[in-house]
Amino acid sequence: MQGVFTKSIVALAALVAPTIASAGLIDYTAVIQVMNGSTSLGYVQTDPNYWTPQLTADSASALQIAFTLNGTTGSAVNLAPSPNTQGFTYFGATQGRDSTSDDIASGSVNYLYFESGSTTAASATPQHGGNYFTTSTSVDKANETAIWDIGISGTTGTLAPQWVNTNGSTPATVTFVQSNHLYGGGDASAFFAAFPAPVTSVTLQLQILSAVPEVTAAPEPASWATLALGLVGLGAGALSRRRSRA
Repeated sequence: MQGVFTKSIVALAALVAPTIASAGLIDYTAVIQVMNGSTSLGYVQTDPNYWTPQLTADSASALQIAFTLNGTTGSAVNLAPSPNTQGFTYFGATQGRDSTSDDIASGSVNYLYFESGSTTAASATPQHGGNYFTTSTSVDKANETAIWDIGISGTTGTLAPQWVNTNGSTPATVTFVQSNHLYGGGDASAFFAAFPAPVTSVTLQLQILSAVPEVTAAPEPASWATLALGLVGLGAGALSRRRSRA
């Protein structure tokens, strides 16, 4: 009898645990649009023959990214790429091939590729845990993944990288396009001086494809009352049956 009673409690609990939205957490998917002022230059697309993304005019072939925010804003966010063609969980930044250190700054030629790499924590300094560039070249370069600051407004949003230097400082991190590829760094002019091909300063904009609130199983107040009444009824029935047997 005790087993039947217990199973009944479990069954009632399952009935009164509806799925409801959790506090503010939203799962987004999006593509990244590259903007020069109000002019779109295209969308971010992984280049299978290079380490940093190329631009495509076709949003349907753009790299999709997924992320979770508590509402519509977030800092030091990780972006999960889809499809994941580079073998790492998150899409972040890696020091460029010709960078002489893990730091970027105004006046420095050091630059960044945007690619997948080993997961790093928010505010982490550059890590040498592996990334697409290092895997494909066997040249060790540092990366960071939790670098993205995001603000969502309706079906669009802002996306900005924030690199952390080895001393923990957060230099201004700019984005620019050269030869139809997207780069980051501390100084687009210094990059152009070292690699003299036309450079265009850009910003990144999100085009939101979906925004789905996360859900959790939690009983509502009215359901707790239903459960309590059910338990009282079960208890009364069990007591009645005991007295009958006595």
